[in-house]
Amino acid sequence: MRNLSHVPPFLAEGPYFYSEKYISGNSLDSIYADFTPIARSDIETIVKNIVDVARIKSSTLRHRQPWDNNQEFFLFQINNTISALHRQSRRIPTWRKAFGIDWATVAVLDELPRQVSQNRPLCLIHGDRHKNNMIRSNGTLYFIDWEYGCIGDLAYELAFHIHQMKYNDTDLAYFLACLRQLLPPKLLSALNDIDVYMKYIALRSVMYYMRILQECAYTARTCEKFYLRLHELAKYSEFNTKDYSLEEVKTMVKALKMT
Repeated sequence: MRNLSHVPPFLAEGPYFYSEKYISGNSLDSIYADFTPIARSDIETIVKNIVDVARIKSSTLRHRQPWDNNQEFFLFQINNTISALHRQSRRIPTWRKAFGIDWATVAVLDELPRQVSQNRPLCLIHGDRHKNNMIRSNGTLYFIDWEYGCIGDLAYELAFHIHQMKYNDTDLAYFLACLRQLLPPKLLSALNDIDVYMKYIALRSVMYYMRILQECAYTARTCEKFYLRLHELAKYSEFNTKDYSLEEVKTMVKALKMT
């Protein structure tokens, strides 16, 4: 990691912590609104960093991971999410019921790990590649906040990034094309499993924004983000959720916050 370009220098590290140089600049979230065109050079830099990290030899870190393959990695993520659902406040089930999300919806997740390739090796991933973790400073794009970095499934890394970035169709096609050119053959199958992880991430993200809206003051921007997550979840028929309009979501959220 120390020799990767576009990564802030690590200042100190220990068994359970690390610190990196502070980077002053503008996040990509402040530069690019959702679904607006992104500079090809930025997409190319993102792809190169993903691939460079995935290529790092990680054999010396195997003892620090509780999974041995992609299926076990996926199950770990799902179990964390289900545990978090059980810990949520007593008001959240009312919100879930209002939007047609019950434990039968969550049970769909149980089938997903079997659908990802077990032949693809695990590799190093950032684990949290969203626009607020990418900072442009003096013309250079930096990738920050590596605390979720681990040995994991590259398909998860790609799915989470795509979900968070909200690429438009043209930019998404370019992002995937760049990956096909640069990924080593042994990792190319990750591209085939992105959609499986997207199903899980869509549901997890809906639950995350539901909690934010329930616990925090109402804002139109957060509600719009929640709507986009609900819209994405509705694309997957196995979840059997309704595709609400933005106005329906706003009305329902305001009513739920008053209860």
